[in-house]
Amino acid sequence: CAGLLAAFEQESIEVRSGAAVVEALIDGDRITGLRTELGEQLNAPQVVLANGCWAGASEWLPDHARPGPLVFKTRQRKALSSPLAIR
Repeated sequence: CAGLLAAFEQESIEVRSGAAVVEALIDGDRITGLRTELGEQLNAPQVVLANGCWAGASEWLPDHARPGPLVFKTRQRKALSSPLAIR
C-alpha cells in the first residue's frame, strides 16, 4: 500500500480516506465527482471505484452504474470410471 501511495504522490494524484462516500455526482452517463458524509464535494475528471468485491453494494451508486455480481466458472473434472493400471 505504501508503494502505491508513493506512486500516486509522484503523479500528483490526491487520495482521500476517512470519510464515507454518500453520493455520486453524475453528468449524463459519467460520474464526475463524489459527496462525502462530511458534506464535502469532490469533483474529478476521473473517479476510480476501488472497493473490490463490495462495489456492487455501494448504495451511493445509482443502480445502472453498479457492477453486477462476479461469476466464476471452474473447469469440471471428469471422474474416471475405472482405475488406471500403471505398467
